[in-house]
Amino acid sequence: MHEGDIRLDNDGNTVVTNGDLAVTADDAQFVLHMLITAPGSWRLWPSMGVGLQKFIGERITADLIKKIRFTITDFFRRYSMQPNITLYAINDTTVVGSLVFTILGNAAPLPIEFSFNMENGSVTAVTDAQRQLGTTIVDGIAQTSNKYLKRRT
Repeated sequence: MHEGDIRLDNDGNTVVTNGDLAVTADDAQFVLHMLITAPGSWRLWPSMGVGLQKFIGERITADLIKKIRFTITDFFRRYSMQPNITLYAINDTTVVGSLVFTILGNAAPLPIEFSFNMENGSVTAVTDAQRQLGTTIVDGIAQTSNKYLKRRT
C-alpha cells in the first residue's frame, strides 16, 4: 500500500482534520477500496480493482460464490498477494467474507472482514469496535450459509 492514502470514514466519506484531508497508511482501507473499484476507474492504472459491483443483482448460488472468490483471488495475485479467502452467503442479498494475506512490508498476516450487498454493491468493513464486541460477521455462519445455499440450488 502507498503511504498517504486519503482516509475514509465507515461510510466511505473523506475525513477532514483541522481543515485538511486526513491521510492514512491503512492497508485494510486500501484492500476494501480495491474490492469496490471497477477495472478502468483509474486512468493511470486501468487494471486496478476487483469490481465486485459486476455481481449486483445476480442470484446467490454456490457457483456465484466461486466466481466472486476467483475474481478476488485473481486480482490480488496479480499484485503478488496470496489471499486466503472465505466467503459465505447469509441471505438473498448479502455475501460476507474474510481475506487474510500478507502485504509486503507487514510482518503479520492482515485479516480483513467485509460484507457485500448484492442489491446496491456496497462493501462494508467489520470494524475493530464490532470485533471487540464479539460480532465478527464471518464467525459462526458457515453452517447457516451451507444450509442457505442448499435451499437456493
